[in-house]
Amino acid sequence: MSNNCNKKILEDYSRVGENKITYQQLMQRLKLCRLCNHWYETNESYRCFSCKCDKNFLYLKDRSCPLPTSQW
Repeated sequence: MSNNCNKKILEDYSRVGENKITYQQLMQRLKLCRLCNHWYETNESYRCFSCKCDKNFLYLKDRSCPLPTSQW
């Protein structure tokens, strides 16, 4: 887990409109994603390579992880 990526994630999260999850929900989703073998994270980007979800999917209330073993 990179501090630069954490900063990028929080910056992206702050730009999301009304339909975003809470900060606590974001931290829980990230925790689960980071345990997944499909998750990829660098200083500048992050995404799931299996379902292709990214920040636009991760932050929204009406979304859930589409993988069969979804935790959120």
